[in-house]
Amino acid sequence: MRSGELDQQITIQIATLSRGTSGEQIQTWQTWQTVWASVQASAGSEQFYSPQLVAEATHKIKMRYLYRASPTMRVLWRNKILEITFVDESRQRQGEMFLLCKEVVIS
Repeated sequence: MRSGELDQQITIQIATLSRGTSGEQIQTWQTWQTVWASVQASAGSEQFYSPQLVAEATHKIKMRYLYRASPTMRVLWRNKILEITFVDESRQRQGEMFLLCKEVVIS
């Protein structure tokens, strides 16, 4: 992998639990890693769920290998939130990995 291919900075976040003001547990997101990556849009679709239009786009992220990346995390990229759906570690020996993500937009 050439470093020039990794031209987008992404932030990977991990879910944490904290306590709200009345003692209930609230899921919050905390930055885990900020790395350089290549982000490509793969596909997209729109569906109408009464009374909302839901658009979904999928992205493929290529980056250097990170130990312990998992689908329980999410990615911040260009003010977008991408949910990680699959972590492809098949190219670990080459020092790289792929994240398959989806972005859901509700309007």
